[in-house]
Amino acid sequence: MTTQAIPLFDLGRFESPDPAEAAAAARELDGICREIGFVVIRNHGVPEAVQTALYDAAQAFFDLPLEAKMTVRRPQHDQNRGYIPYGEETLARMHGGDTPPDFKEVFAIGPFGRPDDRYHSHERSYPNFAPNLWPARPPALEPAMKAYFLALEDLSSRLARYFALALGLPADWFRDKLDRHASQLRLLHYPAPDSELEPGQLRCGVHTDLGMMTILRNEAAAGGLQVRPRASDWIDAPAIDNTVIAPVGANYLI
Repeated sequence: MTTQAIPLFDLGRFESPDPAEAAAAARELDGICREIGFVVIRNHGVPEAVQTALYDAAQAFFDLPLEAKMTVRRPQHDQNRGYIPYGEETLARMHGGDTPPDFKEVFAIGPFGRPDDRYHSHERSYPNFAPNLWPARPPALEPAMKAYFLALEDLSSRLARYFALALGLPADWFRDKLDRHASQLRLLHYPAPDSELEPGQLRCGVHTDLGMMTILRNEAAAGGLQVRPRASDWIDAPAIDNTVIAPVGANYLI
């Protein structure tokens, strides 16, 4: 196998007043998605203040004693809502793998502020629109997660438009497919282990995400995300501050 580099893509190119530049950006994005399956995105539009507020609130939550976090433990294993403690996720099983549980803890929410209509409350809508759970501490977590969720919702809508252009479709082609989306925002905490991990145990097992797109916050920190682009060996993802990483149908682990 070869080693493919993960490109850094400037999303602002799609907003260029020059139609030729936007068309060239669409062609390049199409090639990246088809040939590599990962892209690092800058000029994504998520304010740094929104990112920092969520990072700080998330750290404050994960620093709480376990018994405090367990007050908002997810009620059932098929819900990505609330706190998910160590040992409850093994992502490698998504594609037939069998490893020890991932060494991480999670706090997750889904859509909020949706109407209480048949689409969102029907029993077949479960667990996509299950209620969110909010801890009493820290009080900053709920507003920070909601602000970040809305910012990512806007970014995903923009990406959907750009993906449509890359596919040669009208820019609004995905609009009515995503207007009632069931996206999740998951905060992942990977503390330093205090003992040796089990054989084959990873922070986050090898997996390919479900759904149309994933958006991962990136930062210039040592270690972390590894990805396997199409027809490539495993490589370290570029760690660049104030960027996001978008996997599109390729494998990765943390």
